[in-house]
Amino acid sequence: MKRAFTLNQVIFIVILGFIGYKFIYPKFLAKTEDVTSSFASIKELSTAINDIRQYYAKYGEFSTIEIMTYVRNFENNSAKLEFNKPVRYGIKQSEGTHYCTLFEVKESDRNKEIVLTPTDDGSKICKDFIADDRYKALQKVNLDF
Repeated sequence: MKRAFTLNQVIFIVILGFIGYKFIYPKFLAKTEDVTSSFASIKELSTAINDIRQYYAKYGEFSTIEIMTYVRNFENNSAKLEFNKPVRYGIKQSEGTHYCTLFEVKESDRNKEIVLTPTDDGSKICKDFIADDRYKALQKVNLDF
């Protein structure tokens, strides 16, 4: 005759499952949310840069951010993008937006370029965002193709 689990064993397994669900699982999700939010924000920032470059190449001037790109992580999407006037770009999370970089189009005698300047707000997600190699590759991009 086979022996089944005793009531004590079943209660012990249920308690372990509850502890895992309440304490371990949320910590794991919080870490993966930071990584995915950071990755998605860098990808969207890259898309925004390309969209704005294409818009400028086509029209020769800037418009509002929401017209030039679908990316919505800028502080004010309805603001008109202008040379030498920075706009904050951030990572949206459930607790709010962490603005991690300044997005600015700079014009000098020789060239025009999009420059990203880190503005760490002290959050872990901003530190990870700024330290990412993909972000570093975007920090200085020529406006012209």
